[in-house]
Amino acid sequence: MPMILHAPRRMFLGSLFLLGWAAIAPLGCAQTPEKAVSESRNLMSTTITLTIAARDEATAKGHLRAAFDRLDTLQRELSAHDPKSELALVNAEGAQRPVRVEPDLFDCIADGVKWYDLTNKTFDITCGPLLQVWREAGKADRLPTQAELDAARALGGADQVLLDSVAHTVKLPKPGVQLDLGGLGKGYCMDRVLEVLKKRGVHNALLAGSGDIYAMGHNPEGRPWRIGVQDPRQPNNPAALLAVLELTDQAVSTSGNYQRYVTIQGKHYSHIVDPRTGWTADNVPSVTVVGPDTTTTDILDTALSVMGVEEGLKYVEAHKGLEAMFVTFDKNNEPVVTQSKGFVNYIAGWKDRPK
Repeated sequence: MPMILHAPRRMFLGSLFLLGWAAIAPLGCAQTPEKAVSESRNLMSTTITLTIAARDEATAKGHLRAAFDRLDTLQRELSAHDPKSELALVNAEGAQRPVRVEPDLFDCIADGVKWYDLTNKTFDITCGPLLQVWREAGKADRLPTQAELDAARALGGADQVLLDSVAHTVKLPKPGVQLDLGGLGKGYCMDRVLEVLKKRGVHNALLAGSGDIYAMGHNPEGRPWRIGVQDPRQPNNPAALLAVLELTDQAVSTSGNYQRYVTIQGKHYSHIVDPRTGWTADNVPSVTVVGPDTTTTDILDTALSVMGVEEGLKYVEAHKGLEAMFVTFDKNNEPVVTQSKGFVNYIAGWKDRPK
């Protein structure tokens, strides 16, 4: 049974879950069968679900404790919703002086700065003012004015963030600039958890931060982990899937406008904004990205949503190790699925089908 992959959301709605893995050893293996042990906690403004495949429950729970301890530390540094977090301190004081931060926050911000150029400026961690404009517009039930968007855009540009890798300080270019790590924070956290588990000798696990998942090794049956991609038209129906993926030692992320959005005058507007224009990215309801790590896929599901199908497909095809699926809808509300050339290789059962 697959884990269901949804677009990331700020609030947990009970939609991400793992269904009944049997404790069966891989074929031809005489060792003690592994069993899957899962635990979920509310962290980073979402629900993190970690599943460890181990020979006994006590061992798995020890690994889970270590993983969640790491996540607790990360939340104290990276959370945008905790006024005492290091990120909050940077946003409050970073335009006046360089702020010294812990290595995790520094590295996460550095990743965001790096990917600003790598995504042709479609991914911007300085988009906080733009997001605030849209939040306020939603509360007022009106579209933002062009003047409001232009003023917020003038504060953006991740390439202007000043990083000192020796002193581990961050300085923002001007007052009003606000860093928002929502587009990569969960992916970054999943990669750090993966490091913890590898050091502890774990080989098989499924790490899920809402719509950002890393499939480590195999499930207890010795097969690739199965992950379902939700049909955007039925976001609360776990059985409504557009695809089921099989992954081993790879990450997958999905982003879209069907779970998180701003409602203005009865119309839904995406939670993703295009930093180049200030307007929301509403052309692609769902983008799923498969890649080497969850930081990369978390960033790219956002960036590709901004790029759109044509530009996004060219981007993926030009970068080795990436595959993507774009979902749009025709006038009859039927899904139009566009995939990069190699995406089909991850769809469950594809390799077993007649050629």
